Amino acid sequence: MRVPYASGEYLRFDHRGYAWCADTRILQLSQYRLGDSVPVRVLRAAAEPAVVTAAERDSAVERANAFMAKAGTASLDFSLIPQTKPLLQAIDFDDQGRVWVRADTKFGPRAIVFDGSGNLIGQATLAVIPVGWTPLIIRRGRLHAVVSDSLGVPTVAVLRVAFSTP
Repeated sequence: MRVPYASGEYLRFDHRGYAWCADTRILQLSQYRLGDSVPVRVLRAAAEPAVVTAAERDSAVERANAFMAKAGTASLDFSLIPQTKPLLQAIDFDDQGRVWVRADTKFGPRAIVFDGSGNLIGQATLAVIPVGWTPLIIRRGRLHAVVSDSLGVPTVAVLRVAFSTP
């Protein structure tokens, strides 16, 4: 069983066959050609992670204890639960070659967007929270995400995406 809210490694492949690797503690992702050990490029952005609230920590401890009651006894060290959540949540790609990084920041869920050259375009508040680790599909100016409706039923939300230039 993983430590709740612990950071880790993240790996995602894009449609062109590149591997994107990251440590979820920070917003730094590296793009690799398959078989290479030197990144093609590294994208970075600054953000502060969200804090693990007391209620979230208590809920995680409760879930772990319930799991262990079913699986058998073990010594769990709940002091390993970090004070902050993993910053990088997911990496998605749109049809314009942009890289979308979902982050759980102290200001709430954000989409941090890089253009096709790796330049930071900016960040925006995510108007929807995708279910679990489901990908965002961003095509023709529309963002599609699987979200839970008011009854907890998964549904697809479609949002318009607009970028403005300074």
